[in-house]
Amino acid sequence: MVRAIASFLFALALPALAAPAYRVEPASVALGEPLSVNITARADMLENLDLAPLQKDFEVRDQSQGGDGREASLSLTLYPLRTGRIVLPALGLPMRAPTVTVAERSDSVPRVVFGSETDPREYHVRQAIRLTLEACDDGSLMWQRPQLATTEGLLVRPLNEEQLDVERAGERCTAHRWHWLVQPTTAGEIVPPLPMLEANKFGKQLRFPPPPLNLNAQPVPNWLPADAAVGEPEVSIAPLPAQWPLERPLALRIEVGGNYSTEALKNLLRLQLANLPQFADYPPTVEELAGTGSVPRHALTLYAVFRERGETRLPDIVLPWYDPAGSGLHQVQLKGASLQIFDPVRQRLVAWLPGLAGASIALSIAWLLWRPIAWRVRRYRALAEMKRADSLTALVAQLCAFGFRRGALPAATLGEWKQRMQQETQTQGLAELVTTVEAAHYGEAKTAFAALQSAALACLAKARPKRAQGLKFLTREANSP
Repeated sequence: MVRAIASFLFALALPALAAPAYRVEPASVALGEPLSVNITARADMLENLDLAPLQKDFEVRDQSQGGDGREASLSLTLYPLRTGRIVLPALGLPMRAPTVTVAERSDSVPRVVFGSETDPREYHVRQAIRLTLEACDDGSLMWQRPQLATTEGLLVRPLNEEQLDVERAGERCTAHRWHWLVQPTTAGEIVPPLPMLEANKFGKQLRFPPPPLNLNAQPVPNWLPADAAVGEPEVSIAPLPAQWPLERPLALRIEVGGNYSTEALKNLLRLQLANLPQFADYPPTVEELAGTGSVPRHALTLYAVFRERGETRLPDIVLPWYDPAGSGLHQVQLKGASLQIFDPVRQRLVAWLPGLAGASIALSIAWLLWRPIAWRVRRYRALAEMKRADSLTALVAQLCAFGFRRGALPAATLGEWKQRMQQETQTQGLAELVTTVEAAHYGEAKTAFAALQSAALACLAKARPKRAQGLKFLTREANSP
C-alpha cells in the first residue's frame, strides 16, 4: 500500500519538475544596463535551444548552463538594443515569456545621444573619408574606444579621439568622438560592422547599441587609371639650396595629402624617374604620415646624385587626380628646381688661394725683415761669448769661430780665419788684430790679455757681411771653409 502511494506521488512530481520556467531580472532597466535571464527546463529541451530570436532586441553577452541530468538551467546576460516595452521570445518552449521595459535613462545611468557623420558627406570609390562616431552623455561615463575593423569593400584606419562639451537638442552634454579614415573600394551601400559601445560608471559595465551607419560610395569611370587619386591633392615641397656639391646625395622631400595609396605613389615615382641617371643610385621612399585629417598624407623622398658641374634642373613630378564634380582627369605638376652643381674640392682651393697668397707675402716680408737682423744677432752672441773668454787660448778659439755664415765650421788657424773674414766681411783693423794676437799667442810679444780682448771686441763690433755675398751667407749651409 505504501509503495503504491509513493509511485503515485512520484508520477505527479515529474510534470512539475519538467515544466519550463522563464525568469528575468530586473523587469525595468535603462539602455546600457544588463538583464539577467534564467530558463529552467528539461535538459533535452535546452540542449538545442535556438537563441536567435533573442538577438533581434538584445545582445547575448554571457551564457552558462547547469543541471542534474533531468532538469537543466540556462543563464544569460542580455543588453537591450532599443528602448520601450519588449516581450522576450518564448524560444519554442511551452512557457509564458516575460516582458521588460527599457528606458532612455535611470537614476544611475544617464541618457546617451549617439550620432555619426562623414567628411565629406558625398564621396566616391577610392576616395578616403573621415568617419566620426559620437556618444554624448552628462560626463559621468568612462568610454572605451570601439574597434572598427576593415571589412569587404572598405579599408579602415583609426585616427584620433576627442572629448568636448556641446549642445544637443537644447541640452548641454559631453561628447566623446572617435574618428576613422575609411576608403570604399566598391560602389554602392556598405554597412560597417560597428560593435557595441562600452562605458563604465563607478565600476558598473554598460553596453550601448551603436547608431545605424550606412555608407554609399558613388562609382568612378572604368577608364580612370588605378594610380590616380579621387579629389584634388594638396602638395608641398621642402625648399632646396641654390647650390649642391658633386657626388653628395640630395634629398628632395614632397608631402602629398590626397587619396593616393602608398603603392600608387611608388608606381608614379618609379615610372617618372626610371630613365634619369641622377636618381639611379637610391630608390625613392614613400611613407604614410599619421594625422587626423580626412585624407591620407604621405611623405615622398627622392634622392639625387650629380656627377657633372654646372647648372642642372630637377625633373617635373606629375600627380594625376580625378575631379568627381567635373568628371574629368587632371594633374598636379611639380616644377623641378634649378641647382648649381659645384666641385667642393675646386671650390675650397679657390677659397684658399687668397689666404695662401697672403701667407706667402707675409712670410716673404718676414724673411726680408729677418735677414738684416739675423747677422746682427749672430754678431751679438759671438761678442758676448768673446767677453766671457778668460784666457788667450779661449779668445783665439772665439775668434776662429766668429763669422756670419750659418753653420760654418771654426777656422783651424787665425790666418785661415783672417782670409775668410776678408772675403766675407767688411771690417777695419782685422789684419793688425790678427798680427797682435798671433804675436802674443806664440810668445813673440807680451801684450796684456785685457788689451787684446778689448781690441778684438772693438774690431769685430764694426764687422758686417759684404753686400754682394752677405745674403748668400745667411741661407747657405757652409760645411766647407
